Amino acid sequence: MSAQPVDVTGSLAGDLAAAARIGASPGGGISRPAWSEELEEVTAWVARKLERLGLDVGRDAAGNLMARWPGTQGEAVMVASHLDTVP
Repeated sequence: MSAQPVDVTGSLAGDLAAAARIGASPGGGISRPAWSEELEEVTAWVARKLERLGLDVGRDAAGNLMARWPGTQGEAVMVASHLDTVP
């Protein structure tokens, strides 16, 4: 049995694949160092995705992306991640 291609368009896997293309290196891997054009591009891309989901999106003075999903019930949940890469 051979593996069949999977259409990941519109899925989390598809979003991860799309983000991985931003700063992709020809020999493999991803390069998005701090303050680079690639980091700015992926940060703007993620911000647009979050805005489409209804989150309030902003950036601080250091360029960190923050998003808040306003709610009226339950406790707040905080999640953090990096979009930059290090050598």
